[in-house]
Parts: sequence; structure tokens; C-alpha cells
Amino acid sequence: MKGSIVTGKTAGKALQGLAGALRVSDILLRPVIQLYEIPENLPGKVDCLIGLAAGLCADGRPGPVTDAVARRCASLYLSGVSNLVIFTGGFTAGGKTEAEVMSAIAEGMGVPGQNILLEKESTRTHHHPPRVEPLLKSSGISSVLIVSNRLHSRRARAIFLKHFGGDLSMHFAKAKSEFGPTAQRRYISATTCLFWNIGTHLLARLKGWA
Repeated sequence: MKGSIVTGKTAGKALQGLAGALRVSDILLRPVIQLYEIPENLPGKVDCLIGLAAGLCADGRPGPVTDAVARRCASLYLSGVSNLVIFTGGFTAGGKTEAEVMSAIAEGMGVPGQNILLEKESTRTHHHPPRVEPLLKSSGISSVLIVSNRLHSRRARAIFLKHFGGDLSMHFAKAKSEFGPTAQRRYISATTCLFWNIGTHLLARLKGWA
């Protein structure tokens, strides 16, 4: 019993130390993070908003980044940028997918449920375009505004442009938020999110997805 208590305290101190190191790293890497972000390209009006998920907590609550994406989509909808929202994300926690959790956030902000479509299968960025495409075609959509985490947006833009080319008018908006605990560890800090996206962006290019 005593050994378990000591082990627990040691693990707790290690996690606190890691959290502190990541906070310092986030501050030191702020110039790099700002350089890596893409500029927003906001239109006056598009046929559809597409919100890209960014993880859930183990109990099914939205991670801070997913919450920010859903709220940015809802705000854009309510400001009149579009009359339709598609939420993507098939990662499941607490019995709900990311897409379903984001939809609930948007509805809570006043977006009508009938104006929200869900894509609940994709769990990787390169899954989004081909799985969203049938929804776009069935709704006759020719222009979209893609909303993603500010550090994910560069990779998302490259992958969507590669898939759709000139067949779809695309604009991009960033969701800014704090980072924090989520079942997908890459979102626990700006530092982990930055290096994850740089690495997976390079991988996407090697694989021909971007």
C-alpha cells in the first residue's frame, strides 16, 4: 500500500513537471507557432461551413480545441456566412463521435439541427475530403469555408486542395483556443500540436495526400 502511494506521488510530480515544461515550451516556440499558422481567407458567403474535429476527452466531453472549432463554426453560421454546417470526426468517446459532440455545441448556440450534417467516420485528416465529398455533391455545394485548429489548418488546407483541386471553391478559417487534456495526446499543448502537425504534414506529402 505504501509503495502504491509513493508511486502515485512520483507519477503525479512527473506529470506536473511535464505540464510545466510544455507551458514554457509553448512560450518559447510562440514565434514559430505564429509563423506556421496560415492566414485566414474569409469570404462574405459560402454554401457550407466544414468543421474539422480535434479530439474528445475520455468521458466524451469536447477537448478545448474541438470546442473552439464547433463554436467558431456556430459563430460564422450565426453571422450569416452560410446556412449549412458539416461537422466531421469519427473518434468516439463516451458513446458519442466528435461530429455529434460538435453538433450539440453548435445547436446549443442557436444553429438549427436541420442545418447541420454529420460525417462520423473519418479519424484522420486525409479521410475528411473523400468522406465529406458525397455530402457536398448531394447538397449541390460548390463553395466551402473549412474551419480547423490554427495549427492543423496548414495541413488541412494542403490535403483538401490536393483532393478537390479546382473543383471546389475553398476558404479557410482558424479556431483559436487553449490546449489541454484530451484522449488524443497531440492536443495537450501548442508544442505537441505543432510538432505533430509538422510531422504528419510531411508524411501526407510523402503519401501523396497533400
